Amino acid sequence: MKIFFIISFIFLIGCTNPFGTREPDKPRSNNPTQPINSLQNYPDSLLAKFKYAFGQKDINYYMQCLADSTLINARFVFIPQQNESYRLPFWTREDEFNYFNRLINNKDINNLLLQIYNVQDWTILGASQDTMQTRFSYEIEIDYKLKKEFYRGQSIFKIVRSPQTLWYVYFWEDLQANSNDADSTWSTLKANYR
Repeated sequence: MKIFFIISFIFLIGCTNPFGTREPDKPRSNNPTQPINSLQNYPDSLLAKFKYAFGQKDINYYMQCLADSTLINARFVFIPQQNESYRLPFWTREDEFNYFNRLINNKDINNLLLQIYNVQDWTILGASQDTMQTRFSYEIEIDYKLKKEFYRGQSIFKIVRSPQTLWYVYFWEDLQANSNDADSTWSTLKANYR
């Protein structure tokens, strides 16, 4: 019996307090966070960065997706949906910045959601593999404090790869989809926040 008490005493001295607190373990991640620029290393990841920027209401990430003629040899061009062309003449990259900045800073908006789906395979334009094109469908949902708005359509993106191997949208054409339950297209949204 004496040996039992001695062994128990040794165990108690060597153990930590089971009721005490300890430092939490650092989270383990199988997929470490990637730098956001890695979302421009591939054509599909450019679309992912675009959605991320929209959902996070981040003007910097959004603008990083669009060609800047001061950084690469391409000028950003937007062709609005036909019914909105009179409201969006000569749309520039600066107009894109202004619209998105006004949109994300609207205090009446609770949430923005951009879905991109039915993405066609990327096709190479010309002899170089540094320019590609795709067509996709989109849906934008804007949750205002008192209402919801939906914008649906299709877009054509032409993208170019920079010498730093990052992809940028240099041509964007917005097209209307046959959807009766949408307020209109992305062009209408841009015109409303111009």
